[in-house]
Amino acid sequence: MTKNKGRQAFHKSPKKTGKVSAGLPPQTFDPLTGLPDRQAFLLRLQHLLKRLHREPDYSFAVCFLDLDGFGIVNRRFGHVTGDRFLRTAAARLQKAIPRNGMLARYGGDEFAALWENVGDPAAVLNLARRFPRQLNRALVCGKQRVRIGVSVGVVLSTQACRKPETLLRRADKAMFLAKAQGGNQVVLYQKGCD
Repeated sequence: MTKNKGRQAFHKSPKKTGKVSAGLPPQTFDPLTGLPDRQAFLLRLQHLLKRLHREPDYSFAVCFLDLDGFGIVNRRFGHVTGDRFLRTAAARLQKAIPRNGMLARYGGDEFAALWENVGDPAAVLNLARRFPRQLNRALVCGKQRVRIGVSVGVVLSTQACRKPETLLRRADKAMFLAKAQGGNQVVLYQKGCD
């Protein structure tokens, strides 16, 4: 990352690692950000759910992230600048992922994250709060400084859940609650959000 008079300039795409986890196919990557794509994320999530049902003490968390204010960047500065902005945001969000985690571009300005062997809900929320902190510095678009946030919905794994889509739907609902509360926040999914 390059610095420009104390402001962060646009970052190149994160490196594609191409690492293959035990029992998983090689990852596919989003061509814009270099992050794993939706397909790779869903495959990993499916793998974790299978492990959860074999090992009852195993746990993981899933986050659904949506950039707050990204549409303004595209409308004001154009899609080329918007693409550079997405690469920079992806690189910053990636810094919030612990070693036992994964960040993927889900589509548009949406990202999905997960990490394994999580502790109690308070510890999970502390990890998820890293995402908004990574985006709290302004981005430079041309001669303009742009500030955006990220709304994050979090769901904890449960033995009762057997489908990746169910976990993602719950994380997505929690993310919309974060947006409804003003955005740039983290909300943990609770029963009754449905």
